[in-house]
Amino acid sequence: MKEFITLLNGSEIVGYTETDVTSPAIETEISLDATGEYFAPNRKHSPVFEAGGVEEREFNNRLFYENAHLFLANADKIFADSRLFLAEVKVKNGIAYSGGSGFQHPTLGIYVEWWLNKPFEALDREGNPIWFISGSPLTGSHACSSVDSNGELQRAVLNAGFRDTWPSFMEINRRYKDAKERFIAYSLEEVVDMLKSEDNTERLAELKKRLESQKHANEIELLNRHLEGTYELLQKTRKRLMKHLFQTHHDECEAFYSESLKLKEVAKDAERQFYETRTTLRQQLKMGEISPHDYQKAFGAVRKNRESTNFEYTRFCNEGIKKIFGDDSDLFTSREIEELFSEESGQKEADECQN
Repeated sequence: MKEFITLLNGSEIVGYTETDVTSPAIETEISLDATGEYFAPNRKHSPVFEAGGVEEREFNNRLFYENAHLFLANADKIFADSRLFLAEVKVKNGIAYSGGSGFQHPTLGIYVEWWLNKPFEALDREGNPIWFISGSPLTGSHACSSVDSNGELQRAVLNAGFRDTWPSFMEINRRYKDAKERFIAYSLEEVVDMLKSEDNTERLAELKKRLESQKHANEIELLNRHLEGTYELLQKTRKRLMKHLFQTHHDECEAFYSESLKLKEVAKDAERQFYETRTTLRQQLKMGEISPHDYQKAFGAVRKNRESTNFEYTRFCNEGIKKIFGDDSDLFTSREIEELFSEESGQKEADECQN
């Protein structure tokens, strides 16, 4: 019975185990060695290094980052075969205080999914894929590295900041923990050999255009985030300034507030009277109890009264706020002054309860 791995895009790919005798054809144009002698899962044909040595780490890093754009250009092929998808990337990512926890054994498919699905976090400001993750989750300082289309290393300038970058990768990496433990995979060297067996010129050219487009999309997203942050800061600053001015002119605000409530209630009564009278007049007109002339005369009177009381309330609020706050009056409306008194009342009640 076949077992499947569900990818982020919802598609499913077959997961292969050591017991699978027949090597199914990959759904790409790549031609594989039918004997299994060359493209055998996990076959080691890299230079022999001392385990965990500097040379081995450098070889593994270089093998990955120099071919990062090749991998991205062939994402469809990697997403079509679990042995490509699960090829282990032997890059040692990590964060301060917890080290490599949550970053263990990333795979090629995980990186490609990260680059494609989290481009704001996974690409740097120049649109280059980030291949190495390292930094402090507390301070946000980092030493992340990206790679350009020429395979040259770049010090990554992050779009989202390190606090957003590392969790987005870790989330995808953890998603495939079970698949990584259960199913076989090609080595990264084998994947590189397979992908390079075809001409990737057009794919790489198309990828370059997509990354450039994504770079601009990220720039827009970054500007929007800055704008949103600036707006939030402006609102907080405005609120603090309003509270300061409110306290400075508290007695004047209290007198204004008391009178505005009276006028507001008068306006509400006029509003209620307007609708009640209109309903009554319409019924009387329909029943023939009053003439159209009398209807218009009576209706005009209640409408004028409503407009007059609303105007008086609005005029009093505008002039009153201008008189109290002068050049800073644009910060306030009668509703906001009402909310400030409501907050003050609520705080007093809370203080009394604590005492």
